[in-house]
Amino acid sequence: MNHLVKDASPDDIHRVASSKELVIVDCWAPWCAPCRTLAPILEELEAKYSDTGKVAFLKIDVQKHRNYGASNRISAIPCVLVYHNGDRVKFNVPGPKGRKIETDRIIGLRAPGDYEFVIKQFI
Repeated sequence: MNHLVKDASPDDIHRVASSKELVIVDCWAPWCAPCRTLAPILEELEAKYSDTGKVAFLKIDVQKHRNYGASNRISAIPCVLVYHNGDRVKFNVPGPKGRKIETDRIIGLRAPGDYEFVIKQFI
C-alpha cells in the first residue's frame, strides 16, 4: 500500500486533530529542499503507524497558508508540529549527549528516529 502524507488546510488540521489521538503536521514550502527530503521520512512513519488508527500525518504549505504559519510562529522550515488530543503540545527531542530537550516544534531536518522518538511519547 502506498502512503502519502496528505496536503492539508488549517481547517483540515483542526478537524483531524479533533478526531485523532496524535497528529504530526509538516510545515513546508515547495521550494524548500530539506522539506522534500523530510517527506519520505514522514511517509515511511505514516506507513508504519497508520494501522494503529491513532496517528495522522499531514503537511501544510505555509507559503500558501500564510496565516497558519504566522499564528504558529513558523519562521523556518521544515517545521514539524504535534497535536495530541486536539491541542498543540510540547514534547521531548533527543539532544546532545543523550539529553532530552523540551520543545513545541522540530525545526530543520532530523534523523528519522528523532520523529519516531516523538511519536512514541504519545502512543
